[in-house]
Amino acid sequence: MLELHTEYQPVRRYSGFRGSFHFIPVDQYKSDGQPVPNSDCDQQFLSSQQTKSGRFFSPRHPQNYPPGIACTFVFRALPGERIRLDLQGLSLGSDTDADNGTGCRLADPPSQDRVLIFDSDKEDANLLASFSTRCAPASRQQVVSPAGLLKLRFRANSDEHTGSGFAGRFAFVARHMLQPTQPMDRVAAGAALGEGYPTKRPRQYSERQLQFFSSSGKKEGAVTSPDFPSAYPPLTRVIYRFFAEPDETVCISFSSFSLGTGTGTCGLDFAGDRLLIFDGYGADFSNRVSARCGSRSVDDFWSEGRYLTLEFRSDGVVGPGELGFAATYRFFRRSAVPPEPPRPSPAPPVSEPPAARPRPPQPSTAEASSPDCPAEPVVIRGSAPMSGVARTRDFPLGYRRGVCTWDLRAAGGERIVVELRHVDLEPAPATGGALSGSGCSARSSADRVLVTKFLKEPGRERQEAAPPLVFCQVSRDHPVRVMSSSLGRLLVTFNATADSRTRGGLEFSYSFVRDFGVSGEFKVQNRSVGCYFEFRSWQSSTGSFTSPNYPHAYPESLACHYVFLARPEERIRIEFTNYDTESSRLCLPGDSDYVLVEECHRPNYRLQTFCGKPEPGTAYSVTRRTSCLRLSFVSNSQYSAAGFHANYFFEGRTSPGVLFSGLNNGAPPAAECPWLSRQLAAPLLLMAWQLCQTR
Repeated sequence: MLELHTEYQPVRRYSGFRGSFHFIPVDQYKSDGQPVPNSDCDQQFLSSQQTKSGRFFSPRHPQNYPPGIACTFVFRALPGERIRLDLQGLSLGSDTDADNGTGCRLADPPSQDRVLIFDSDKEDANLLASFSTRCAPASRQQVVSPAGLLKLRFRANSDEHTGSGFAGRFAFVARHMLQPTQPMDRVAAGAALGEGYPTKRPRQYSERQLQFFSSSGKKEGAVTSPDFPSAYPPLTRVIYRFFAEPDETVCISFSSFSLGTGTGTCGLDFAGDRLLIFDGYGADFSNRVSARCGSRSVDDFWSEGRYLTLEFRSDGVVGPGELGFAATYRFFRRSAVPPEPPRPSPAPPVSEPPAARPRPPQPSTAEASSPDCPAEPVVIRGSAPMSGVARTRDFPLGYRRGVCTWDLRAAGGERIVVELRHVDLEPAPATGGALSGSGCSARSSADRVLVTKFLKEPGRERQEAAPPLVFCQVSRDHPVRVMSSSLGRLLVTFNATADSRTRGGLEFSYSFVRDFGVSGEFKVQNRSVGCYFEFRSWQSSTGSFTSPNYPHAYPESLACHYVFLARPEERIRIEFTNYDTESSRLCLPGDSDYVLVEECHRPNYRLQTFCGKPEPGTAYSVTRRTSCLRLSFVSNSQYSAAGFHANYFFEGRTSPGVLFSGLNNGAPPAAECPWLSRQLAAPLLLMAWQLCQTR
């Protein structure tokens, strides 16, 4: 009922009002969660094969919520998933004093009506977002979980100033699709919670610190993260600045580096714990900028000029493996040869051309110098998981003319992966600039690096060298990775026609692998077959996999098989997020590289064949209800491309999630099926497990 009341004022007249009305179904504002027993408004939202998204609302929305209410919404994802929350139309009481920003003012008393979002349901959970009556957020706010759980806590005080609350949507998405929301810093979180913010590290926010190291003081020394070797404090920012003499360079060598459990590379926009390296005085005066994160071996870094800056930043997330770093710094004169770095024990094979005699004095002209490479190639024989680093002598201070060759040879059934980390060579005299296109070729007069594979032609016993891959410039930000063919041999050749003191030279890493460079967290490889991988529903209901050496070029003349084993009443869905292979009009074998999809029990019946690239705006996908699906990736000897990345899903059961851990190599536990042999082949293992389930 709407009533209009007026006063008798004959002099003043108003135009009144005009409006419209419509009726909205009540179900439109019903949350898709499950009510928690013995609670007023608590709900839980669980990911399953049938439920990947939905809606949630504050009590009575779109009407005003009652005063003094307290609700908790818990969202739980499956392994390999994140949770995305999109909040719309936040209205938490009066907003007459609201800010125009998207955050909450720290001066807000904690008694205000609030929405708090945490990254877990533990007492020391990180606070990801906070909204109150004195916030004026944008029309939409998004929060993404770091792991598989989010807790939304909504509480209203007892006064009568309430609002319509909030409306939102939730979605369970694959982990790699979204970056998580970074936690609020401890000061803001403590103000939002009122009574403090518990943390595993009882440390206050660390202000910016600045440390200076000058060549005029000490020629070498040590630098560490705060509190090393203990865990560094959260939300720390430390800047280390190094000042060398005009004719000197700075070298940083890391002896320990542990900034969390990640092992991948990170970009400059990475928001987690990281170490930024500026080849100059700082961010505004540097030509080369790089970032280091995770826990992995970190290469030495050499400055191109007299200044070098390190900036260490830690976020507010407390995790394992966050012990920091330790490094040594040294100032070298540019004409000096840096000492060879210490090698780990056991020592890897010698990967640098040995000096047959002491270095003679530096000649005045390049033509007068003698070659700095041995006459015979440096042979490196290895087996997985052996790896190492090789570089030209004097790298990155320059190089001397000559031909240096590294001959890498793997054991049977293994592949060699060479990653060119840095190639910085003099351009051809005719170009007058950086080499590109035809200026960098095997026959050019320019300095160059060649990587040669070896193939075995059908009907021939001896090895045939394939046309070499030629490189003249490779930056650290965009390394190039090359994988050997089935013969397991790669030849890396550095060819310099003259000395250079302005270019860095060559640095590359090498490794010996058995898994063909195929990525996949839950893959189970049958090494007796070779490039053969199984993905089992009882290990994980979702995951990803790639072509060999992805996202770099896959090897030639290779056949890889990916087998997906489903449980009864499940269907298998595969979606290619990226696909790029050699193409032909009909995807014919021999004329193209292709992916063949077929059921394991019907090997001669092709379901689908993919090659080339999908049409713009489309993607290749496969959906099949079967107990066993096989994808075969076949490459010929003519051309290689980036390959593919794909996600797989086992759908259709009501008991989602990881049922068995990988401790038994993907096999069901003996307690469930004591008579089941883990030595069965894949099809028999699946049939036996299905029989076990129906007993």
